[in-house]
Amino acid sequence: MENDIKATAYHEAGHAVVAHVCGRRFKSITIEPKDNTAGSVKFYDKLAVLRIIDGTHPSDWLSLHKDEAERIVDRHIFSAMAGHIAQEMAFPGSVEPWQWENDREDLLDILIASDPDSGWDRAKAEAEALLSSNWHLVERLAEALLSRRTLTGKEARAILLGEPRAGR
Repeated sequence: MENDIKATAYHEAGHAVVAHVCGRRFKSITIEPKDNTAGSVKFYDKLAVLRIIDGTHPSDWLSLHKDEAERIVDRHIFSAMAGHIAQEMAFPGSVEPWQWENDREDLLDILIASDPDSGWDRAKAEAEALLSSNWHLVERLAEALLSRRTLTGKEARAILLGEPRAGR
């Protein structure tokens, strides 16, 4: 049970750190189980990303700036991929097939729409590189999650930025 909680903390911290590094904001991060998840990161832009992918986003600006839309989608893909990679890096062999269900469904829909040929491999390589170069932040945020269990986005960002007294 103790290792399950730690694995979840690293999993959710992986999502949040890669999101943070890519400039993707989130509302909260928790390792409290709810419904069929062991924890979660709630993102501000999830609906917007899904609308970009299916072509129903109402913004004319995004349709004129395809590179910005692609950047938004990429940071979503990389942060979604990062949770399982971070968990596996911290606790090899700990990722169970059921843990992939929520992220995998989301990732596959987006990758099929955006880059069906090499999207998965590119996303995995980018998420691994971002996690490796920011592993100290994953550890810092995972430790805060183990202590507090739930953090607001503001609290998590303060921890990631190393602000004094953050997350206490």
